[in-house]
Amino acid sequence: MKARKEIHYLSYGQDFVVNGSQDKPLPPDYRWIRPGRCSAALYRLGWWVYLCVSFIYLRVIKGVRTVGRREVLRRIPRGQGAFIYGNHTMAVGDPLQPGLFAPGRRSWAVGSPANFGTPVIGPFLHYFGFIPLPDSPSRMRPFCEALSKRCAEGGLITIYPEAHLWPYCTFLRPWPDAAVHYPVSFNAPAVTAVTTYSKPRRGRKPRITVYYRGPFTPDTSLPPTERKHALAQELRQAMAADIVHSTYQYYRYIKDETE
Repeated sequence: MKARKEIHYLSYGQDFVVNGSQDKPLPPDYRWIRPGRCSAALYRLGWWVYLCVSFIYLRVIKGVRTVGRREVLRRIPRGQGAFIYGNHTMAVGDPLQPGLFAPGRRSWAVGSPANFGTPVIGPFLHYFGFIPLPDSPSRMRPFCEALSKRCAEGGLITIYPEAHLWPYCTFLRPWPDAAVHYPVSFNAPAVTAVTTYSKPRRGRKPRITVYYRGPFTPDTSLPPTERKHALAQELRQAMAADIVHSTYQYYRYIKDETE
């Protein structure tokens, strides 16, 4: 069956989904951790709202299925923080995926500040569990402190190492070893979550299944640089083993050759 849309690309660094706030920086007074009773109450309320939205959109509307989720989750003790690495292919679904993996545990997702430009829910994403990437080197420290705190609290933190959203993409794109800096630094386990697309039973929109593998732990016998490379390779291999279940091209991506 012919793909609904063909997308031509020159490099893996291209963006195909943008919004009006794509280049908007974080507010100068943005705080990754907001203490106080009021903030604590908003975090709790935001999480329950997030879980409801995640369930309705992913399970009810999109019919997303999961494979290996319960088995992987059982291997991560409650109170143990972990990092989840996924391929970036769903504009709305990817921010909601953390709630799909572990509804009973607090989850977070790292992403671009451009997500704050999402209509209606954008201003509230912080309390739903969104952790924006810093927009300058000087703000890296509070960002890392926030990740460390959430991990120490037993949070499950989702990262999309491909960085750029390519809707319905059925192949993996390269990503750097630096993407596993945080599980290596915090000596935390990592999990892979690969979104795949298969032929629909009816209509043209593909069936969506997310495959989970892990957890994978950093090899502390290796020096930090080699430890990152070894963990990154392990995650890439696990993701490659599951992306083969993507058998239906709703969007077809075509690489253009440069002159």
